[in-house]
Amino acid sequence: MLKALAPQKLAEICGGIWHPAVPEGYASGITIDSRTLQKGFLFVALKGRRSDGHDFVPQLTTGQVFATIVNHAVSRAEVPQLVVPDTLIALQTLAQAFAKTTTATKLAITGSVGKTGTKEMLAFLLASAGKTHATSGNYNNHIGMPLTLAAMPQETQYLVVEMGMNHAGEIAALTEITLPHIAAITCISDTHSEHFSSVSDIAEAKTEIFTGLSGPAVAILPRDDSFYGQLAGAARLAGARTILTFGYHEDSDIRVLTCHEAPQGLSLCVRIPDVDKGRKTLSFSLGMHAAHWAVSAACALAMALAAGIDVEHAVPHLASFRDLPGRGLATALEIAGHSFTLIDDSYNASPSSMVASLAHLATRPDAVKTAILSDMLELGERSHEAHLSLVGPVIDAGITRLVTIGTMMADQLGAQLASDIEVVSFDTAEELCAELVNHPAQLLGTSSVVLVKGSHGSGAHSVATTLTALSAQPSSSVTANNSEEGITPNAA
Repeated sequence: MLKALAPQKLAEICGGIWHPAVPEGYASGITIDSRTLQKGFLFVALKGRRSDGHDFVPQLTTGQVFATIVNHAVSRAEVPQLVVPDTLIALQTLAQAFAKTTTATKLAITGSVGKTGTKEMLAFLLASAGKTHATSGNYNNHIGMPLTLAAMPQETQYLVVEMGMNHAGEIAALTEITLPHIAAITCISDTHSEHFSSVSDIAEAKTEIFTGLSGPAVAILPRDDSFYGQLAGAARLAGARTILTFGYHEDSDIRVLTCHEAPQGLSLCVRIPDVDKGRKTLSFSLGMHAAHWAVSAACALAMALAAGIDVEHAVPHLASFRDLPGRGLATALEIAGHSFTLIDDSYNASPSSMVASLAHLATRPDAVKTAILSDMLELGERSHEAHLSLVGPVIDAGITRLVTIGTMMADQLGAQLASDIEVVSFDTAEELCAELVNHPAQLLGTSSVVLVKGSHGSGAHSVATTLTALSAQPSSSVTANNSEEGITPNAA
């Protein structure tokens, strides 16, 4: 939509003034990262914890960028500058303007676990029916989500956005920008419970997504969730005209009847509403392997149905929807002459997602299994209990070696395991990565399957990256990179 927005209209929406002159033409894209700039892009200079985007403005040329949005005029700058009181508010206001004027069906997703995978699955499904624009990666917070909207093409028919949070009130602000027609909650768990006094409070914060509902105002809810009643009540109070439910529960509108693992993924039977017959059953394949993705598929189907999609014709496409990097992707690797399968579930972790990942590992009974688990963060006073609760799932997974990262995973989990499970502990992911580079055989042993799972802040993702790099370049020295790049998403 930027491509159709004249510079003076852009200034009007953002509440700014062009300096030193109004640029000619139109912006072709938008970014906050100078490393991703392309010719014709609009660069929004944000001030973050580590850097200030204004510092990069003097380095930009008119050949690199259309213009910049700044809090103050930057001297010695070649490019046109739209000077606004607050660049973040300008970005959010621009996003809201696009959300109000687009003719696209707007779908929003939040939840404690599974929202990114469900978002990707939904976007994949909708793309078979029309032009779809969706949140890139995990750009799900007060910066990332507005960037998604601001980058939306004019011809978009379906807009899919993900909304995350760490604190109450954050989703309310995001949904008021987007004003979704359809809003879904994947599930409720104690992810990031450090910032909430109870899981019920987390559920209440998630229901903020319904306060911005507009148009058809459809709420999509997990029927199996213990907080379903609270979620449904909040959705109705917020003005939801229709509630659709999904899950295994017999009262689910979109009900998973069966789920079986197959070599190429999951084989599913899902019952959905039917105008003529009342109900009908869809049998289809999903190219993901962990059983918990079945409920995500049901959620995506519910949202697609609410958007008016003929899901019976769309679901065959899901056979080619594969496991996602950092969320269960299995890759064959070879390091130091030893072949094994890496299950990369390293993007983030909560108690419920950790249990789900270990349950999936348990479905490989004949494998020699190593689990590399890092501390689960932001659990507050529940941290001790949450890590201790993994003893049973780890034993049931049938692993022979547990590698822990961080003191909580070592002290609360590793110390409680029986002697037949070897436990190797590291204080940080950097230490583990260094050991992998120098002595991979000692850590991997004879493992045929290696699971990597943990919180983003604990660095589990860098372990998966290191293993992959060692396999690609077995003779080279690999350095772990645990730095944050771009936008830090709200994972909850």
